[in-house]
Amino acid sequence: MTLVLLILTSVLLLTLDSRDFGPIDGARSGVLDVFAPVGDFFGTITRPVSNTWNGAFHYDELERENKQLKEQLSDLQGRQTENDLAKTELEQLKTSLDIPFAGGMPKERARIIAGGITNFDATVEIDKGTGSGIEKGMAVVSGAGLVGTVVDSSESHAVVKLLTDRDTKVGVKVLNKRGFAVVSGNGDPHRLTGTADKVSDYDTGDILVTSGVEGSRYPEGIPVGRITSARVDEIGSKKDLEVDVLVTLNDLGFVTVIKKRAG
Repeated sequence: MTLVLLILTSVLLLTLDSRDFGPIDGARSGVLDVFAPVGDFFGTITRPVSNTWNGAFHYDELERENKQLKEQLSDLQGRQTENDLAKTELEQLKTSLDIPFAGGMPKERARIIAGGITNFDATVEIDKGTGSGIEKGMAVVSGAGLVGTVVDSSESHAVVKLLTDRDTKVGVKVLNKRGFAVVSGNGDPHRLTGTADKVSDYDTGDILVTSGVEGSRYPEGIPVGRITSARVDEIGSKKDLEVDVLVTLNDLGFVTVIKKRAG
């Protein structure tokens, strides 16, 4: 009898609900309002458990995805670095090709493959040698000016002593001004020191170029540096010079060898 009554009650309620009977709708809304906070409460409690459960079973997959993303990022960063290096090399190559002061003299472009500037060893190695006609004593330049001198050469390689080496001395002058000077390296990759004739009118800001006098190691007119200080010494017999090197020696990728024998 109880079962029959429950079935008849259910049928009656479903029939009334399907016909949008007002009291049934109100009762249903009331039930939803009562139990909705309870559902939210239990959802809040069980959600961390659910997330932890899912995380435990999907941890390996997430770890693989994270590793793949890191590898992709590293690959993109590597490509960007390669592009930046290629761009830098291209600019240096263009600079090494533009040597207006070399005129029609024979020359050979080469890449720097080893070496660096220190207080003890101001030399670099290039990837061309006697097989390309490069011999000891030849001047080495870049688009900005003088780099140094070839001091040793084999079939496929050569060693270049930079003009900032302590043993390097270069005869120089200022175009369209009287007098001569000699500058020398002191181990500083950016600066030279020198002395000028007493009669010279060299001044701060003047550009020094190789003098090219008879017997000189370097052809005439190669830019060397810019005078930053010119002071007459106490005796007054000469001028002491401080000179900034024009070439950024610690950032070279390519150089050009002027194939002219030392004097």
